[in-house]
Amino acid sequence: MKTIAIIGRVTADPTYKKAENDTIYSTFTVAVGKEGEAEFFNCVAFNETATNVKKCVNKGDRIGVVGDLSSNAYISKKDNSPKVSLNVKVDKVEFIETKNEKIEKSMQKPNIENDLPKFDD
Repeated sequence: MKTIAIIGRVTADPTYKKAENDTIYSTFTVAVGKEGEAEFFNCVAFNETATNVKKCVNKGDRIGVVGDLSSNAYISKKDNSPKVSLNVKVDKVEFIETKNEKIEKSMQKPNIENDLPKFDD
């Protein structure tokens, strides 16, 4: 496997489950790139990392992920074309920006008065 580091936005709220062997895991997808041109990475985190994902990660949040990359080739049932899924077994998650922080930043108006140069009379 290859180690990969990605930064992107979470496409949906992560799932959180317990396997039959009592292993806790969380799955989520991260979109990397511009809308319409993004690559999608299916991520799975285990145990403590999964618990942190459950507590802190929501749809639209910007996160960094480090983990082992694998891929699976398959044929799309929709149009019978070849596809590849990109999968990351997560070792580490870095929380960068929540969706709400992004919205708040975009809504902030610049303080024009403070940005203007000061002149002496």
